[in-house]
Amino acid sequence: MEIKRYINSTHNEHCRQVYVENKDLRSVLRDFFDDAEDVAFEESDSMPSPDALLPTDQKIRMALLAVIDDGEIAHDYDYHIIMQLLTEKYGMTFSNGQSFVNYLKSLGITHHLPSADSVNQKIRLMKGQFPEWSWTGTDHLEEIRRNNIARRFVHEMNRL
Repeated sequence: MEIKRYINSTHNEHCRQVYVENKDLRSVLRDFFDDAEDVAFEESDSMPSPDALLPTDQKIRMALLAVIDDGEIAHDYDYHIIMQLLTEKYGMTFSNGQSFVNYLKSLGITHHLPSADSVNQKIRLMKGQFPEWSWTGTDHLEEIRRNNIARRFVHEMNRL
């Protein structure tokens, strides 16, 4: 099968293991492949079970992963935009940057996690309200990029 050859190809080493969270999908993959040994299922401590998250958290996680996968989050400090957006638009509260970083970890987000200090610092520089935020000491193009991250996240949340 073509998929089987792709997974086993030496050209794409990272495709040798398939990480699957959904147990139903595991059984489908095992049935699909002639030899279940060709597919390695691996549990990760950092990835919560989708069943363990509340529906809202699942939606936030999926929207955030879509934004990350498309390369919108270019810097670790870009997560402050998501924190402010979750607070302002979705009514979530975080006591500080560390509580937000902990929330990201609870969602299983591990891509370029920010430090609590970088989140707190960038939040202090924000002015205005979504979708027209500005930042002290930031040029106009960077403000557009940051606001576009927020718009993209809202789009993904609405799409899910």
